[in-house]
Amino acid sequence: SSSQKLKFLSSGPLHILDVPGAGFALWAETAGANPIDACYSGSSSLDGDAVLSFMRALCAVSQEELTPPPHQGRPSVHMLQRAIECAHHNLGRIRLVWSRLWSIVSQHLVSAACHHDADVAMYAVDALRQLTAKLLAPRRRAELTNFARQGEALRPFAAVLRHCDNPVVKDLAVSCVSQAVAAHSAELGGPGWRSAIEALAVAAGDPAPEVVVRALGAMQLVFNALYAEKNGHTCLTECAAAALEALGNDAQSEELALGAVDLFQILAGRLSYMQVSLSLQQQQQQGGGKMGGDG
Repeated sequence: SSSQKLKFLSSGPLHILDVPGAGFALWAETAGANPIDACYSGSSSLDGDAVLSFMRALCAVSQEELTPPPHQGRPSVHMLQRAIECAHHNLGRIRLVWSRLWSIVSQHLVSAACHHDADVAMYAVDALRQLTAKLLAPRRRAELTNFARQGEALRPFAAVLRHCDNPVVKDLAVSCVSQAVAAHSAELGGPGWRSAIEALAVAAGDPAPEVVVRALGAMQLVFNALYAEKNGHTCLTECAAAALEALGNDAQSEELALGAVDLFQILAGRLSYMQVSLSLQQQQQQGGGKMGGDG
């Protein structure tokens, strides 16, 4: 770990030589720093199979760092950070390679987000947020055309909310979904919207009131943003199911239940709008037919 390396360096050269692996630690902190960085930044030049193997190895070593033996102190996020850096360096990959790479790194980040150490978990969720923001950016989305139709970008947050036990971490995950929707609503597409709604539905059924409050606020944002689009009705079923999840949460208070009812008012307004639009279309068609018959 970094603290051990600093301890080696502060103890003098003779002590360093007496500790197994300390020579490498000293080299990594000095002359080897740039070559080591080049290994990660240069991963973008590896072929598809090689970069996948490299990422699997990084995640495996990171998992060992995150679960150290009791006598070795707190977990380290050093290799987790390196895995995240490698993912950023390889965002330019073709869709086929990136989808497989994303599967590896996102699964590891979800696992880290469920870590018992809150600092590690929140670090992992924030890393997911940053990667998702880049994946949903218009320029990046054009490069990764039809990357799982953007649905995979937000799906890890649903997994975090489903498996994590820490309400603070889950609250952060909901905030990340809300931020993604607010910043990239035009880039989400149908599967992206469904992934966002899926994550919020899980959060709405959470036993922690603070997570439910955050989820209800985010769902209002999602519903309003979604139905500002012409094709928003395509996710109406998912939205209704998410609102029902919030309403049926036995752990929430009456105030939160009323917040869930407000969501149905948004959906009812959408249904009313659809009905009016359909009636106007039918009237226009009938009027056009009569004019054609009169002619």
